[in-house]
Amino acid sequence: MTCGTNYAPAECIASLVSLGAQLESDLIIPTYLGVVDQVLEQMFTELPVLVQVQLTFSDTGVGRRCLELPQVFDDIEYIGLGISNGDTFDSLQITCPSVDAYALMYNLCKRGNEAKALGRKFVQKVRGEMKDL
Repeated sequence: MTCGTNYAPAECIASLVSLGAQLESDLIIPTYLGVVDQVLEQMFTELPVLVQVQLTFSDTGVGRRCLELPQVFDDIEYIGLGISNGDTFDSLQITCPSVDAYALMYNLCKRGNEAKALGRKFVQKVRGEMKDL
């Protein structure tokens, strides 16, 4: 686990995926086409405040995007909570154990069942966005 809040978005996303995954395939999130960007923006008010203050969204030439998300994906890998697909870099496999995910979310002021429910919602929305592609 890390100290401070610089990695709060990375810790939050990895934790949400870890806690919300019901299938092994749920631990793999896309890093392209704005899928996670859209889900983060849809769930923005439900995210921990420490995460909200570090994310911004903007219209770009390829649609609405979270400007910090490429760095957040890098941070997830850097702090050891996930591994990118080294061949195409189009996905990230979350490796954060659920016990660590609960602790990280606790540090971000989301407790037990609330964190689990938020994770399930996040994963379901990612799945939904992927089906819509």
